[in-house]
Amino acid sequence: MKSLEEIYCQENRCAAEEFPRRVFGECLYRHAVPFVPLLGGYRSAFFAADRGLILAAGRATRRAHVQASIVDYFSDSESRGWLKSRLNLRISTRRLVRLSKQYLPASDTRPPMGDAKQG
Repeated sequence: MKSLEEIYCQENRCAAEEFPRRVFGECLYRHAVPFVPLLGGYRSAFFAADRGLILAAGRATRRAHVQASIVDYFSDSESRGWLKSRLNLRISTRRLVRLSKQYLPASDTRPPMGDAKQG
């Protein structure tokens, strides 16, 4: 199975190195955009948990893996704080889920037995 990063980069014709920054830009709350430079930029310690979530989601091969990464993100102390929780100066996990729905299958289920060709 291909990962979210592999599929995303193939579909969007970008290098794997561009994946985290592109997804950060796509998933960042719009009102947070002007604050990124004030908070030290994309590579700042302030956005370390967001980058970690994006990297973990990028390795996912199923949407359930993305959901599990989001649970981990919210349990991480770096993803908390007044600026992140109250002002939403972070990436939107809903946007990340929507993005994963575009590229990843929902589960490891196989088609029902009646759908298979019979020999």
